[in-house]
Amino acid sequence: MKTLFAKRTGAGFLMLFIVLLSATMIYIDRVWQPTSLNSRALASAKAFLSGLRQNTLAVTYPIYYLAEAPYSFAGSVSDGLLNRTELLAAKQQLETKLLTMSKELQKVQFLRAENRRLRQLLDSTERLSEQELIAEIIGQPPSLNSHQIIIDKGMDDGVSNGDAVIDAQGLIGQVIEAAAYTSRVMLIVDRDHAVPARINRTGARLIVGGTGDPELLVLENVPVSTDLVVGDLIETSGFGGRFPVGYPVGRVVSVSNEAELAYWQATVRPLAALRRAGYILVLTRSEAAKENSAQAADDASADQEAL
Repeated sequence: MKTLFAKRTGAGFLMLFIVLLSATMIYIDRVWQPTSLNSRALASAKAFLSGLRQNTLAVTYPIYYLAEAPYSFAGSVSDGLLNRTELLAAKQQLETKLLTMSKELQKVQFLRAENRRLRQLLDSTERLSEQELIAEIIGQPPSLNSHQIIIDKGMDDGVSNGDAVIDAQGLIGQVIEAAAYTSRVMLIVDRDHAVPARINRTGARLIVGGTGDPELLVLENVPVSTDLVVGDLIETSGFGGRFPVGYPVGRVVSVSNEAELAYWQATVRPLAALRRAGYILVLTRSEAAKENSAQAADDASADQEAL
């Protein structure tokens, strides 16, 4: 007990000495102001303390560094892990945002192209007197022998049998069956389809018939005396009142008469996007136009029977 007490007493004196020494150094370094009597002594004391402080810091720096090393290492590892986690989270957010923006960009491009197509459709009918109705192609009947499409407009929208169907480039076909909400359209390339037409360059009238080939039409019964060359634009003539006057049908791609017959063998490539069109225009006719068309059809049938 005495030995322990003695050790505690010695430790207390040592602590008291260190505290007093520290207080004295602080006083000399920060508080004690020089006078004419003690200025030299104070300057010497401060110089001694400054050197002692620098030497003490130099000696104790490794101890501080070693003592702080575990905490610094732990902090660095924690910061590294945190930064890596944050970077991974930020990377995932950027990837998600990139995918979202890519999707939106695709949508913008689609809407821009769709808007351009619709504007082209509307602009293409400025010169026509018929009332146009925008429709979307929603189906295609599975048939090898016919070329038809289904659109999302019907009698409730004012569509009727015989209405012409166009796109921004040319004639597509005509409505052959109108239901309440949908309609069936026969394309101009169908074997059963024919269009009263004329040559844009000369005005000569002729008939354009379908071949069953989605990329090819044929000019029917064109006399060899007709001025016809490759590249001629074929357009609707308006005869019969079903198709609008002057609407493009196609361009002549071949003209020949190898067998020296009385008629040209001529083929035409359609201008309308028969396979690519998503939106089309239905040219709905007035009741008077429908009656005139029906009367013209009856007259043509009567003339044919008379012949």
